[in-house]
Amino acid sequence: MPEKFPFEQEEVAVLPTVGLDLSPGGREVRCFVKAPSQGINEDTGTLLVLHGLGGRHNDISYKKLRRDFADRFNLVVIGVNYLGTDVQVRDQAYIYEKNRAIVQENKAEILALDEQLTKPAVVTLDPEHYFYAPNPIGERELAKPLADDFWDYGCLQAMDVLTALHWVHQKLGVHQKLAFEGATFNQARTHLIAQSAGSQTAVMCLKFAPKTFSSLIDVGGIYFGQHNSHALHALLTDSTGRIHKDHLQNTATTVSPRLRIIVSQRNPVGHSTTTSRTGAALGDELAIRDVFRADHFRHWQDKRVQILSLYGCDDHFISSDIREAVQSFWRARGANTQSRIIVEADVDGVVIEDTFHEFVKSLQGVCERFAAGHLARSVSPGLGSDIGSSNAYDFPTSGGVWSVRFQPSPTLAFVPNSRH
Repeated sequence: MPEKFPFEQEEVAVLPTVGLDLSPGGREVRCFVKAPSQGINEDTGTLLVLHGLGGRHNDISYKKLRRDFADRFNLVVIGVNYLGTDVQVRDQAYIYEKNRAIVQENKAEILALDEQLTKPAVVTLDPEHYFYAPNPIGERELAKPLADDFWDYGCLQAMDVLTALHWVHQKLGVHQKLAFEGATFNQARTHLIAQSAGSQTAVMCLKFAPKTFSSLIDVGGIYFGQHNSHALHALLTDSTGRIHKDHLQNTATTVSPRLRIIVSQRNPVGHSTTTSRTGAALGDELAIRDVFRADHFRHWQDKRVQILSLYGCDDHFISSDIREAVQSFWRARGANTQSRIIVEADVDGVVIEDTFHEFVKSLQGVCERFAAGHLARSVSPGLGSDIGSSNAYDFPTSGGVWSVRFQPSPTLAFVPNSRH
C-alpha cells in the first residue's frame, strides 16, 4: 500500500556523502527516518538523534524512540549511522569476547594500579576498559597507509548528519508545497539529541550549519577544544586505540585517567604522516574539530537555539569548570542554556542507572523526563535553515581554510594556504 506522506512507514536509506578525501559522494551513510503517524503539517519539525561510542540506530531502542517521539512531538525523527558506527560495535564485541579472561588474569595488577592513581580515577575489571589482546582487524587497519573506517571525533560525522538532514528536507518538499494537502513543514524547527561523544558531532553541526538548529539536548556530552586539545591530538594520532598493561597510566582517550579505552579509534590523519587525504595537516584537522574556537563561531548568532546539558554529578570525563566554560561560550553567542545535574535521588534503575558518565539506562526516558519542553516547543518558520540554501561558511586555520557549502548537497573542502 503506497504511503500517504513521506516516511509514514520508517524508511532506511543509504545516501552518498562526503568521502574521506572530502570528495562529494565519496562514501555512503545509512539513516533511519520516521514521520508522525498523524501526518505532516506546517509545524512538523525534524529531530536528529546522535549516538556515542558503541551506539547504532539499527537497535530496537532507537527504533522505538523514533516512532514515539515522531508522534508525541510532531517531528520527523532521523537516526544516522555516521562514520565509525559499525567499527565501534564490531570492536567492542571483540573486546568482550577476547579480553574477559585476560582481564581476570591481570586482576591483581589492575587492582594494584587502583591504589596508585589519583582519585577520581576509576579502575574497573570490566573488559571493555582494557585491551591487552591483539586485534587482527585493528592490525589490518594499521597496515594501511590511511584508515578506511574510524571514529573521527565530529568532522566527517557532522557532514554525514547534515547529508541525512538535507535528504529528508528534500523529500519532505522544504522548498515547495507538499503534494498532499498543500502543507509545508517547519524547516526551522530542527532539534538535536546527542549522547556522550555524539555531542561533539552535534556541536560540529551547530558550527557547520549555524542557522539551522533550534535545540540541542546534550546527554553526558564530551567535547574537544583548547581545554583538552592534547587529548584530541592523542586520539587523532592513535591508529588502533590499543593499549597494553605497560601503558595503563598513559592513555589519553579521556580527559581524566579513568582508563576507559575503545579499540576502534582510527586515525583520520595517518599514523605515519601528518598529512591526511584531505590535504590538511594535523594542526588543521585539530583546529576544525575545536568546537569552542571563537573565530569559527562568528557566524553563530542564532537566538533560536536552546541547549540543555544533562550530566551525572560523578561524571569525571569533563570537569564542572569546563562545563561552565562551555555554557558561557554558548550564552555569549545568543544561545539559551540550561544544565541539569543527575544526582543520586534521580537514580531509579529504569531510566537512570547511576550518576556517572553513562548514567542513561533509557535515552528515551531521560529525554521524556527532562527535555520534553524543548522538543515540543514551537519555532518561527521564518528563521529558515542553512539546509538547501546558498549560505556558505569558511573556517580559517593556520594551514588553510575549511569551507562548508549546502548546494546541491552539503560539502566540506579544505584549501591550503599555498592555493589561496
